[in-house]
Amino acid sequence: MLFEKRVTVSAPLQEVWDFLWDAEKLGSCIQGCEKVEVVQPKSRYNALVGAKVGPFKTSFAIELEIMEAEELHVRAKAVGKDSKIAASMKQEIDLQLKDLQNEGTELYFKTNVTILGKLATLGHWIIKKKADEVMEYFVNCMKSQVEKTGGG
Repeated sequence: MLFEKRVTVSAPLQEVWDFLWDAEKLGSCIQGCEKVEVVQPKSRYNALVGAKVGPFKTSFAIELEIMEAEELHVRAKAVGKDSKIAASMKQEIDLQLKDLQNEGTELYFKTNVTILGKLATLGHWIIKKKADEVMEYFVNCMKSQVEKTGGG
């Protein structure tokens, strides 16, 4: 499933960029994130993320690897497993920032998610609804935190 989102954050580009590299702050904006571990800064991260999807309560152990990180652009991939419900996920992430000068920063991200195992049996609609909810939570939380720190 492919998801895309474009959002304007009322904060300077550098503040948004710095926020995205702060694993603890970023993790606090991922719905159900219980733990984030920096394995290698700006390269490898581990996380534990739980969610209720349909009748299933999940707890994914996720490994995230930064594939490319240049100024204003990050590409990453994540893989996760929940052995209790025999489910796994793969995710490709493409994130770009754009300086809007006095109007803040535009954050554009595109993610392609593949769900396998028992969760996949729920069907596209239920999984998409949950993914949209998680993305909306992330965007609202991130905007709130970054804008509160003095950006706007």
